[in-house]
Amino acid sequence: MLPRIRGTPYVFPGSKEAEHFVGLPKIWARIRKEAGLEDVRVHNLWHSFASVGALGGDTLLMNGKLPGHQNTETTARYTH
Repeated sequence: MLPRIRGTPYVFPGSKEAEHFVGLPKIWARIRKEAGLEDVRVHNLWHSFASVGALGGDTLLMNGKLPGHQNTETTARYTH
């Protein structure tokens, strides 16, 4: 469980007071650089996530609900 941060209603607060976190481009670029994976995109991770879930027995419906897909056709494209 994440600790509650006093004074904000957000689970992921932004860097400015009273704002929520809006993205991770700078953080993601730093992570990729430090890991030596500068050509990896967050999109690549969704494909890996779906494939590992499918190999583990997750249904397309379950695999699709976690990233918020509206239909299983979208999820099927990610799962290989």
